[in-house]
Amino acid sequence: MTTIDITHELKRFEQHLDQNSQTILSAKFGDGKTYFLNEYIHQHEADTFFVVLHPVNYVVSPNEDIFEYIKRDILCSLVHRSEFQEIDWNDALVEVLNYDTLLETVDTIASNIPLGNLVTIPFHLFKKVDDKFAIDKYFDRFKHTKGGLFEFDQFTFAIQRTIRAIQKAGQRCVLVIEDLDRLDPGHLFRILNVLSAHIDSDKCTNKFCFDNIVAVLDYDTTRHIFHHFYGEKANYEGYMSKFMSSHPFEYSITKVAHEQLFNYIEKECHFSALCEFPANVNNVTLPKCLASLSVRDVVHVLDKIELQIDSQDVELPYHNGIIRSADYLTRLLALLVRMGYRVGYNALIDFFVDDLEWFKLLNNYVLLSPEAEYKVLNINSDIFTFETVERDGCNSIVWHSPFIGADSKLSVRDIAIKALSVAIDRVHDCHQIIVTNDIPLGEVYYE
Repeated sequence: MTTIDITHELKRFEQHLDQNSQTILSAKFGDGKTYFLNEYIHQHEADTFFVVLHPVNYVVSPNEDIFEYIKRDILCSLVHRSEFQEIDWNDALVEVLNYDTLLETVDTIASNIPLGNLVTIPFHLFKKVDDKFAIDKYFDRFKHTKGGLFEFDQFTFAIQRTIRAIQKAGQRCVLVIEDLDRLDPGHLFRILNVLSAHIDSDKCTNKFCFDNIVAVLDYDTTRHIFHHFYGEKANYEGYMSKFMSSHPFEYSITKVAHEQLFNYIEKECHFSALCEFPANVNNVTLPKCLASLSVRDVVHVLDKIELQIDSQDVELPYHNGIIRSADYLTRLLALLVRMGYRVGYNALIDFFVDDLEWFKLLNNYVLLSPEAEYKVLNINSDIFTFETVERDGCNSIVWHSPFIGADSKLSVRDIAIKALSVAIDRVHDCHQIIVTNDIPLGEVYYE
C-alpha cells in the first residue's frame, strides 16, 4: 500500500523546533496533523518527553477553570516519572503555599495523584507558611489566582521541578496542545495568554519550563476567530507574536501528497508542463484535476501504479528487439486511467506532434516505426533524427539533431499514432478513458 512520504516535513519540523521554543503547528481540519504529530513523536520518543493535551475536552468548564485542567493533565503525564516522585513536597509547600491553599493541596494530592506515602506534611510547616505569608501576602494574591497569568501554586512548582529534572537527565521536553481552534475564543486566548507569560522562577522561559510549547491550530481560522472576538481592527499577527518565537509551521498532508504525485509525473513520466496537456472530455484541464485530488485519491492513483501496465516486454518489428512495457508513455496513460481522466484520442495525437518535447514523451515506443530511424523529422522547425541502442538487454532510443540526412517517409503523426496505439494496449483499462467522438475506444455498440 502506497503511503504519503512525510519524511521531509518531519525533518523540517525538527529544525523548526530547534529554532523556536514556542510555535504554532498550523494545519486545516482533516489535513493530517494528528498523523504528522504521531509520526514525529514516534521518531523522537527516545530523546524527547512529550506531553500531549486535548483541551477540547474541557469546553463545558468555566473559563477560569480551563487552565487548572491543563495543569492536572500535565501532572497526570508526569506522575509516574521517577523525577516527579523524587520531589520534596515539603519544600514545595514552603515555597508556594499559604493557609488558604494548604488543605486544598493535601486533598488534591490524595484524591487525584496516586503518590501513596510519598507525601508527608508535618504540622511545623504551618508556622513556616505563616511567616512567608506575612511577608509575601500581596504577591501571593497573584500567585494563587487560578488561571491568572502569574499564578504559581504547588502544582505549577511540581511541574517545573519535574520538567527540569527530565531535561537534566538528557531529554527534551515538549508540550503539545491539540485542536486549540476548536475551543471557544475565551478559552483559546486565555490558554495562549497564560502559556506565553514568561516567569523568572528557575530560569524558565515559559510557564512550565518546557523546551518547546506547540499550539496546534489552523492559523487562518484562528485569525477569523480573533477578529470576531476582538474586532476587525485588532492586530492578530501582533497578538500571536507574543506566543510564537517567529512564524507558524505550516503543514498540509494534501500539499505533501500533491508534491509526491507531481514528483512521480516529473521523474517517471518526464512530464512537467502540465498546462499544455489536453483537457478531458468535460473540458477540465489536467492541472485542475490534479489539484482537486484528495489525499486518498492520490494514494489510490500511486498505489502500485506499475501494475496498471502489462509487464511483458514489447517486441520491436526488427532484429528481435524489445522495449520495456513500462515507459514514459505507458506510465502517463496509467496515471490517466487511475484518475479516470477521459481524453480524446485525436487530442492526444495533436498534443504529441505539436512540440518536440511532447513528442519525446513517446520515448522508446517511437522505435515501433523502424523505417523512420536515422531519417530527418520535423516538428515546428525542430529538425531531429533518432536511433536505437541496446542497453541491459533492451532497446532504447537516442535523439539527435542531424546535420545531414534524408527526410523520413513517415510523418511524426504516423509515428505518434503507432506508438500510442501499442501503448494503449499495454495499459489495463486504458481503452475506457481514451475516446473518439465521446465513445471510449474499448466500447462496442450494436445496432
